[in-house]
Amino acid sequence: MPKRSEAFIKGKKVAIDVAVRPNETAPALEYFEGLSANDQARFISWFGIMADTAQIGNKQKFHSLEDGIYEFRVGKHRILCFWVRGAGKLILTHGFYKKTNKTPPGELKLAKAIRNEYLA
Repeated sequence: MPKRSEAFIKGKKVAIDVAVRPNETAPALEYFEGLSANDQARFISWFGIMADTAQIGNKQKFHSLEDGIYEFRVGKHRILCFWVRGAGKLILTHGFYKKTNKTPPGELKLAKAIRNEYLA
């Protein structure tokens, strides 16, 4: 069976993993690695808070989009994710640069497809 996720950050309360697709790509990790060092550091800071406390009080930096898909926000960069209930895991699906006020439907569709692959 192919690997479904790769460990990214382990905190006191939550493990944050990146989803690995059936073709062995990890879109969230690939997007993250393409960011500037400053943007990477800002995401790592929010990921660390989430991993240690299982919550982020700043709704502008982390919030629910729809159907169990959430987003981390740094500037115009977004990394989408979902919770694996009962496992104490948050799985990062992919990232994108947001150009409009509304999250593009294709990005939500991709996050849900990656979630379905993970849960299959």
